[in-house]
Amino acid sequence: MLVVATLTWLPRVAGAAAAGPVNDGLYFANGDRLRGELITYDPEKGLVWRHPDAAKEMTARTASVVKVRLGERAGTAAKPAFPVLVRLINQDELEGSLGAILDDKIILQTWWAGELNIPRSSIESIVPQSPRPGLLFEGPTGLEGWTQGKPPIPDAEPSGWVYHQGSFLATQSASVARDFKLPNLVDIQFDVAWKGFFNLAVALYADSLFPINLAQKENAPDFGGFYSLQLNNNSVNILVVSKQRPISSLGAAFMPLANTKNSMHVTIRVNKPDQTINLLIDGALVKQWKEPTEFAGTGTILRFVNQTASIMKLSNLTVAEWDGRMDATTNKAPDPKSDFVLLMNNDTVAGRLQKFADGKLTVESPLGPLAIPLLRVAQLRLAETARPAGAAAGHTPQAHFVTRGRVTVAIERVEQGQLVGKSPLFGPVKIALGALKLLQLQAPTEAAEPF
Repeated sequence: MLVVATLTWLPRVAGAAAAGPVNDGLYFANGDRLRGELITYDPEKGLVWRHPDAAKEMTARTASVVKVRLGERAGTAAKPAFPVLVRLINQDELEGSLGAILDDKIILQTWWAGELNIPRSSIESIVPQSPRPGLLFEGPTGLEGWTQGKPPIPDAEPSGWVYHQGSFLATQSASVARDFKLPNLVDIQFDVAWKGFFNLAVALYADSLFPINLAQKENAPDFGGFYSLQLNNNSVNILVVSKQRPISSLGAAFMPLANTKNSMHVTIRVNKPDQTINLLIDGALVKQWKEPTEFAGTGTILRFVNQTASIMKLSNLTVAEWDGRMDATTNKAPDPKSDFVLLMNNDTVAGRLQKFADGKLTVESPLGPLAIPLLRVAQLRLAETARPAGAAAGHTPQAHFVTRGRVTVAIERVEQGQLVGKSPLFGPVKIALGALKLLQLQAPTEAAEPF
């Protein structure tokens, strides 16, 4: 096999520790894969790998490896005092605790890399991560509390979603549902990624935890009405489903995804009193549907159905109460040369972020210094300045975190449970492997899976 041609066998080092859990996955550019454990990585010397069925460790040529999926490792995550999400100008996202705001940099305290000193010119925004009022769910964290159902496709083999590192994965048609007690106004957000044909159905306000075969719904056990949001490679549509009445559509919208992407962030906002359903893809409004008659949803259940035999992943799901406002997806300062503070009540302050201490921001505004508790802040956008070298998005390699976000980093080495490298935006960094789920060493190839 081609994999063998790219490997060099090395003797096991005397006194080396016994092989640990087989959690990692090695993905080659030609589509071949190996399970095992990442031992070390050096861009010049290659990647040393331990396979559970091999007597010796092996080395893969760097040029042949696209990515490494990391299994669960020990970590010492601590609860941050002032949790924030820092988005850099190359769209990297870093979670940590806001430590300080200085004239030329922001200090971010992290459990996974210690203290990071990030130049202000490298930062696009800072979003406080305090628990949102009305947050009903954030996960997934496992299959407990979820109900899986027989796939609605005729003659499909029984299968299901499996949980892995904060995600649900399906390799065949599969259904998973949960009763969230959906409120009258709800905000639902999740990430979805796929390989092959994409066809996802999201049942809104259903009263059954089990999927309905729409072609044979009259023969199904009794169920109440619900909305079925249908998303595929080319379009989106909402079907109004009731056992007593024929299926109808609220309308379709064109969504060309087939040749441009294999993942997206989905936001669904429903206002039952107003009888509207809003769909946003990657933060942009795709369509708003309005029910012309009585609201059809009779339950409080949310259900996801992979309607094909293709691979699909769901992650970063949140379900929260919604205030009914369709806010702008990007809150840019009227003057890009000024820092900009968006408060939870939608008030705004423009000026210069001076410091952060004792949980409060100090902003030098036209009205003088203002002290603003971080808990009142929805978003901070820093003034746009000259971009540092390496600011363009999409540079590889990238390290993706288990929870949320990623960091673009020139990797010097991986060894002893640590990634050592250099960010083009904030310099040297040492990252605990326990915080990471994926090392994307090269741009994805057609042969590699999307996850």
